[in-house]
Parts: sequence; C-alpha cells; structure tokens
Amino acid sequence: WLTRMQTIKYWYGYFFLKNLEWGFRRIMCLSGCLTAYRRSVLVELEPVLEDRTILGVSIKYGEDRFLTRQIIKAGYLTTMTHAARCRTFVPSTVSSYFSQQLRWRRSNIVDYSGAVSHVWRLNPFIAIHFFAQFALLVAYPVTVIRALSSGWFFEALQIHLYVIAVMGLYYRWRVRKQPKEERVGALSFLPIALCMPVTYALMTPLALFTLDSGSWETRGHEAEPEVATEPVGELVTGQHILVPALAAEPIRSRTAVDRRTGSQAQLPAA
Repeated sequence: WLTRMQTIKYWYGYFFLKNLEWGFRRIMCLSGCLTAYRRSVLVELEPVLEDRTILGVSIKYGEDRFLTRQIIKAGYLTTMTHAARCRTFVPSTVSSYFSQQLRWRRSNIVDYSGAVSHVWRLNPFIAIHFFAQFALLVAYPVTVIRALSSGWFFEALQIHLYVIAVMGLYYRWRVRKQPKEERVGALSFLPIALCMPVTYALMTPLALFTLDSGSWETRGHEAEPEVATEPVGELVTGQHILVPALAAEPIRSRTAVDRRTGSQAQLPAA
C-alpha cells in the first residue's frame, strides 16, 4: 500500500505542483534519477556549492534543492519534460518512509529559509507558489496540534479523507490509458490522509531541531566527510533521492534557446 500511495503522491507533485514552475521555466527542484546540468553552470557555481553551511555547520542533505535554487538565482532557466521516463526506488516500509520524510523536512526548512532573500524577485506567480508551500510546511503542524487539543481532529480527518478520495478518483481517470503495470487504484491514495498529519506534526518539529544531522536516514550511514573534489566532468547526474525524476538543462534566461531534456517517471505499481 505504501508504494502505491507514493505513486499517486508523486504523480500530483509532477503533473500539478511542478507544472506551474514548468510554465515559467523555473523548476525549483531538479530531483531524482535523471537530471542533466550544463557543465559551465556547475563550474560557475562550484564555489557556492562547496561552501554550504548553517551557523558554521556543514549541510550534507538537500543538495538537489540547493543546487537548483542557486542555478535559478544565477539567472538560468530550468525546465522538464513528461515525455522521458525512468524508474526509481521508493520506501517500502513505514519506518523507511518516515526516515525519508524526516530528511526531506530538514531539506525543505533549510531551502525555504535560504530562499526568502531572493525568491520574491522571481516571477510573482512562482514566488507566491514557493512561499505558499513554505506556509503550508509551517502552518500544517500547528493546525494538526490545535485540532488534537481542541477535539476536532477526527472531523478534520474525515474531511481530509473525502478530499483525498476525490483526488484518487481524478488520478485514476487521468491515467486510465496508461499500461496496467504503471498505474494504481483510486483508493491507493487514502492512506496519505493519515500519513500527512503524522509526517507534518511530528517530522517537521523534529527536523527543525536536528538540522545539524549528517545522517541520510534511509541510507543507513552518516554523510561522507569532506574531501578534495575533482573538477566537474562533462555531465553530472543526480540519483540520491527516492522520487520520480525530472531532468532539465539550465539555460541562461536572457537567451532565446529552448532546448529541453528530462524525465518524469511513473513508479511501478506494488
């Protein structure tokens, strides 16, 4: 059930949340299994990428978000295509899923906080979209805790279930023409109605107080110590997070070039 739930979750993430960013060629997180960066961009940003700290503490997680934000901040465009596809691994146990969510919460907190100084200078729709997600990250745990303390949590959970059920039905209608092995049932999305309150109410505060952690949580080891790095090669690809992949080529915003490469993966049904 867990991998099936994530299939629908990532489908909405890529076909809806990222679609707005795609429309303005400002994909804010180039993540996953198949992402291409122009070499000259990485060389230009290498000094910034090597010195990533918070209050003197080196940060080893969320490098995909940080890199993408620095690319856009430097004046480049990012894009994606749903035509290319790839497969990737996702957590298949509750413990590994919560561990992944904890690491992602740390990444989100650091990235959203670091973007406050410059994201508002982007297209206003992108800025509103970005800060709305930040507001959700902050407000959701407060709302859940207040609902629990006020005694209306289960009423809110019931409404949440109705909304999730409608979203599941809409997903199922949209993917009806896809191969059977690449889609899941409409009811597969229902568990997220409970997973979301848990991950937001528990993981967000925990992530806030463990920002200095070097653990990859789902990788079973601490982050590797810093070593001298070799010059950036001709092509750099990322494969460190457990989501369907976008791929994009950053393009300087003042040019008229519109070359695209990328992928959006349907997770295999479990």
